[in-house]
Amino acid sequence: MISYKIDKDGNTIDLTYIEALITAHNATWLTRSAERTETYKTAGKVTHSSHIWSEIKEVYMKMQGNKCAFCESELEGKTSGKGVHDVEHFRPKNRITKWQSTQEFNTLDIAITDPAVSKGYHLLTYNPLNYSISCGPCNQAIKRDRFPIKGNYNTDMENPSTESDAEIPLLLFPIGQDDVDCEDLISFEGAVPTVVVSSGVPFERAITTIEFFRLGRADVRGKLFKERCFKIITINSILEGVDPANFDTILKNMIANYSDHSSCGRSYVELLKSDKTKAAEVLSEAKEFVRTYIPDEELD
Repeated sequence: MISYKIDKDGNTIDLTYIEALITAHNATWLTRSAERTETYKTAGKVTHSSHIWSEIKEVYMKMQGNKCAFCESELEGKTSGKGVHDVEHFRPKNRITKWQSTQEFNTLDIAITDPAVSKGYHLLTYNPLNYSISCGPCNQAIKRDRFPIKGNYNTDMENPSTESDAEIPLLLFPIGQDDVDCEDLISFEGAVPTVVVSSGVPFERAITTIEFFRLGRADVRGKLFKERCFKIITINSILEGVDPANFDTILKNMIANYSDHSSCGRSYVELLKSDKTKAAEVLSEAKEFVRTYIPDEELD
């Protein structure tokens, strides 16, 4: 998982940046979304049965390099791929339901607030800082309307940049400047995501994000693991016999933010530089996974 804080031209990705992209793509969207938000403020809930966020889907597709914000799987481009990209609301718009965590996760004793509130963050329905693009498995099968936090739910929030002190999201949000850099908290050992920090809220957020999206579960997200393994195998093949000092230059596109599984790829490149023996073990495990891969069952 990576963060999108700077675009490939060095521009800062923040609300001003995103709104400029939206306006260039659809000149009336921000005005219409503001009108709808005012309606929701009066009603205290989302009142429209039809929605307009799909009109700006391409903005986030481009910003994220046509990748899922959470698992980094590559999705199709704008010509034929809009149907496989979901506009994901980080803070759910209509309601919040409880995440059923695993027994293994529960042994970590991470305190998660019970979402006793029934309504969602209706005033963030059209907030550009509440959107990302995700794949169907991450959004439709896993996240849905779940949003685990520590603290108190602030469902009347209008601006997540300034009003989120009462709650600490236990999921990392990759878009913009308001959250930490995901790669400061999550790295990879081969195809397996690992937590970089060892304690405190940063640890809790990293491990919750991994567990919530099942990013480390090869048994239920085998396709995801296969893609990461192919990334490792491909990188190794490209770099055979190459001076490590030239790795990053040669792999500029393969490990750039717009490339699929770039965090996994970058972690493997660093391992190749620092520990060739361990890298060889990782490569062998990747090849074995691909050789024995059988598609997993549907996510429940």
